[in-house]
Amino acid sequence: MKEYKKHKVIMLSIKDTSKEIKEYPSPIALYDDELFHKHSCMYTLEKAIFQHLYILSDDKIKVGDWITDTNKVYEAPEIDAFIGFKKIIASTDISLELPQIPQSFINTYIEEYNNDNIIDEVNVEYIYYNEEGSVRINMGNTINISLIKDSYSREEVILLINKFLSDNIKTPILKDNFDKWIEQNIKKIKLLKLKQ
Repeated sequence: MKEYKKHKVIMLSIKDTSKEIKEYPSPIALYDDELFHKHSCMYTLEKAIFQHLYILSDDKIKVGDWITDTNKVYEAPEIDAFIGFKKIIASTDISLELPQIPQSFINTYIEEYNNDNIIDEVNVEYIYYNEEGSVRINMGNTINISLIKDSYSREEVILLINKFLSDNIKTPILKDNFDKWIEQNIKKIKLLKLKQ
């Protein structure tokens, strides 16, 4: 079984660019308040601030996990309390040897960032075996990410509620009443929007 869980996304700059660019290239460069793919801004390479993306989790932190306080990245030491830290489950930083963020999401992140819409949460696909869930990792060591939707069409809402009904209620009378209820309440919502 698979499902998606909501996770935070952060972007942190690489501090030591001279070393990092050669050894562990970042796919993202920040220059003049805009994000670029590193290869598309080679003419400003010296002035660019290279960035990495990190997907964070509230999962329990264990010794050796990569963690962040949203300012720096650390390897979890042998202590019990990690107050204020989040576990990193995926990144564009290949030096961490974690699952990678897919290029398609990096492209979307750059585009949205440059349109003043910073993505700070995403859905990450999990796969479950016997109640135990883990992040689904693809053949290329990438994870599946989808954007969190904050508005739905009427058709999507009806499909979702109908799925709930078919999964949970087997009485046809209730379904007929539900269809009438949707129609009546959609009209009420439209009237409320018009009055605003």
